[in-house]
Formats: sequence, structure tokens, C-alpha cells
Amino acid sequence: METRHITVTGHGSVKVTPDVTRLTINNIGVRNTYDDTFELADKNNKALKKCLEDLNIDPNELRTFHFDISKKTKSVKDKYDNWKELFVGFELDQQMKIDLGMDTQLLGKLMKEIGRHVPEVEIEIGYTVKDVHAVELRMLEKAVIDAKEKAEIMAKAANAELSEIVSINYSHHDIYIYEETRNIRSNDEAMCCCDSSLNITPDDLGASDDVTVVWGLK
Repeated sequence: METRHITVTGHGSVKVTPDVTRLTINNIGVRNTYDDTFELADKNNKALKKCLEDLNIDPNELRTFHFDISKKTKSVKDKYDNWKELFVGFELDQQMKIDLGMDTQLLGKLMKEIGRHVPEVEIEIGYTVKDVHAVELRMLEKAVIDAKEKAEIMAKAANAELSEIVSINYSHHDIYIYEETRNIRSNDEAMCCCDSSLNITPDDLGASDDVTVVWGLK
């Protein structure tokens, strides 16, 4: 007798309260030479680390995840009305991040320090969670429970019952739990930051994933 199976995909979704403020700092600028642009990057990096040290934040927590210096050009028309590329300079694009607690006072002080001492940076303020793995486990548990509930309903409707699990299939991938809430685009804006302007209550963060389970039927 042929063994009967039922295959069901369960969906697990969770909502979590953020407990980490993540700053993404873009170190940008254009200079005439490659060496001058690299010097700008080095100067701003040292200034950023000094800002962190002055507030008793470990500067080693500031991590670069993208760094590029490239030629920047712009399109212009020559005297014959033909378009050509004009060299503007070498453009710096460095992206760094640092995770802080949910402390608006500390965040405000850091924004002011950066505004005063670090020119040509843009800052993105967002929120995430410390323990992403715990969130992933809750999500997978819900997905399997969801699959089982669906399978039981379908089996009952077909006058059958679930027997042993044949297989559980899950394609693991990194879970991205993050929400951007504000961008600081100038030194003046950074220096104007204060407790009230940064007193943001972020929404709960969502994450979801699927698990496929195969049961035998009896």
C-alpha cells in the first residue's frame, strides 16, 4: 500500500521591542587628489574615535563595513555643444556603524560632539536587537506550530490523521532586523540634537520566515 503524505509550509512571524540604537555614519567628501581624500578619511576617523572616547564609549566598537575612494566626474558641454566628462576630484565613501543602548541623553551628546568636530559626515539613526538568534528561534517555533495546525485541519477534513513527521525543511539565511528612523545630514542639524528631538519611541520590529514539514497520514 502506498504511503500517504501531507506537506505543509508554516509561517512564523514575531514582533520584538528594539533594545539597540544603531548609528550608521557615512564619511564622505571630495578632494583633488587620492592622497588628500585618504587623509580626509583618516582625519575624520580619528575625530570620530575621539568623540566616542570623550563620552566613555569604546572607539573599537566603531566598525567600517564599506570603504571606497573613486574618481568623481560630471557631464558638461564643450564649446561645440558636445557632452564630455569633467574630472571633479576623488570621492570618499566610507560607511561605519556602532551600536549603543537606548539612551537618548548619550545619543544627544554624541550627535553634538560629532557635529562640532567631524565635518562632512551623514548619520543614520536606526534600531535593532542584541539577540537576533533568540528572535530566530521564536520565529521558527511559530512556523512549525503554524504548519502543524494547518496540517491537522487539512487531515481532519480529509478523514485522516497525522502520523510521524517524515521531514522538516528549512533554508537557513541571515535574519535582518533593523528599522531606520532618522537621518542627520549636516553638522548644524547634529549640533541641534537634544533629548527632546531624539526622544523617539521606535515601533516594534518584525521578522518572519517559513518552514516546510512533511507528515505521514493514517
